[in-house]
Amino acid sequence: MEVADLLEYFGITNTSQTYVDDMVPVRRDPTTATEFLRRLHLETPVGRENSLFYAFADRVCTVLAGGEMDTSTWEKFVRAGVVDLCLDIVARDDFWQCPLLFCNAIVLGTSGVIRFARQNKDTGVMEILLARLSTVWRHIWEKRKQWKSLRLHLDLKDNLPEPLVELLSEYTGLYLMQKRDRRQPAYETYLAHAGLHAWVIYCDLDIQLYGIPDALACIVGFSSEQCLQLLSEAGLSGAGADDAASCIRRDFSRINDVAMLMPFAPIHYAITMSSDVLPYYGKHALITEASSMVDRIYEGPGDRDDKVVCYAVVLNYLEKYTESAKRMLHGAVPGQPGLRGADIVNLFATGVDLLAQSDGAAPRNDLDYPDSDAALCERLSRSICNWTQFCSEERVKKKTGHKDVASSTPKPFYDDMKSRARLVWWSSLHRIQITVLRAGPGAKPQMRKLVDDWAAFGRALGLDTAKEQARYEKDARSRCAWRDCQFHREKPDGVVLSACKGCGEARYCGRECQKNDWSKGVHKAQCRRLR
Repeated sequence: MEVADLLEYFGITNTSQTYVDDMVPVRRDPTTATEFLRRLHLETPVGRENSLFYAFADRVCTVLAGGEMDTSTWEKFVRAGVVDLCLDIVARDDFWQCPLLFCNAIVLGTSGVIRFARQNKDTGVMEILLARLSTVWRHIWEKRKQWKSLRLHLDLKDNLPEPLVELLSEYTGLYLMQKRDRRQPAYETYLAHAGLHAWVIYCDLDIQLYGIPDALACIVGFSSEQCLQLLSEAGLSGAGADDAASCIRRDFSRINDVAMLMPFAPIHYAITMSSDVLPYYGKHALITEASSMVDRIYEGPGDRDDKVVCYAVVLNYLEKYTESAKRMLHGAVPGQPGLRGADIVNLFATGVDLLAQSDGAAPRNDLDYPDSDAALCERLSRSICNWTQFCSEERVKKKTGHKDVASSTPKPFYDDMKSRARLVWWSSLHRIQITVLRAGPGAKPQMRKLVDDWAAFGRALGLDTAKEQARYEKDARSRCAWRDCQFHREKPDGVVLSACKGCGEARYCGRECQKNDWSKGVHKAQCRRLR
């Protein structure tokens, strides 16, 4: 048919039709609709606008994205070559420069094709999609500087995900579905590349990111060379290292619970490998932000084992930054460390508390799964010992009146550590001591060492165990244990606090606070180990 005939056939010239009416001819004749769209695609030179091409693509892709096709309609679309056509259009050199509505329709339509193929287990279509996966995503990746938000007004109102993130999710899901050995996408698929860039430009509070984590999960299987190459190609090393640190801070600041960090752990695993990002830890106060995030994760919902994984991710940042921070504190290198002494203590105490919630027992035999708690105990002990040495040196200087001519920073930093330790050190030490005591002779040797190292840390700050215990118990008796209660931060005036009948330690100003601390806080885990 001639173009004029096709316009009339599909009702494009009928301006009185509703948007729903526009889809009827496409559903009625998918074959001709696909052929007409291909013709418009081929006859539209790269860089030239074609409003008819854009408008008709919107109609066809709306049908593809709707998910209401019957099998007959789907098969007609497939036989007409709609799968390759959608991918060809996405791969146009001028695709990202085309109008927003057109890009939105094509990306969502392509996602609909993948989704329908997966749902109906259409192996023929899935083979076509997988055969072109690397080529398509490499092209999308190479055009990353042209990416733009494709969310329309209604998408924003309903908080729908970015269309490109949805396409990434569908394609990654297809890859995993078809791989019988369940291997994560390889480096050459460019799914991780696209996922990383999507995280950088779309990772914000008001955007759903459910499609990115699956694409990024493969990073843990990359070699260190591949991780560094990925960061380099993504512009997150070298001149882009500052931006990488900024993205990390943004990610840490938005995370409130374990479910929000776990999916993005591979990104942080990769970024901590880059020495280029290290100089920007202080500028963006990453350790301070991490300390606050760990508090929210620890006190929030989620499985303890998952919280341990999240904590290990954060500890990795501290491990990488410790020597640089100490050198800056002593004035050996210029710059401000961008962290507080309280942040260090807070991270250590939270780690000790998490480990105290385990049973503390060593694996029964070599056939058990790798002991992640034991590994974390070892890492935490090393970090604590590292900072214990710093504290011991500063305490000696303080006693002898020694003045560090290179820098005056260590003293207030040390004082800040001690001030925070007086709030959290003894309570966390007490809890992990109880865990080790309950485990008896079968306690993990790594956990026994952690108890000793954490006790030594407190002593290096000049804290006395007996005095801290007495002060802590006195303070605990006068404050509500529920973290969100106003009487958790200030002593209640004229309010009688009731002790928990399980452990006798925690105090509450009322039943509601006790219920909240049990269901939403950490007392449920702590109470059972204190009894």
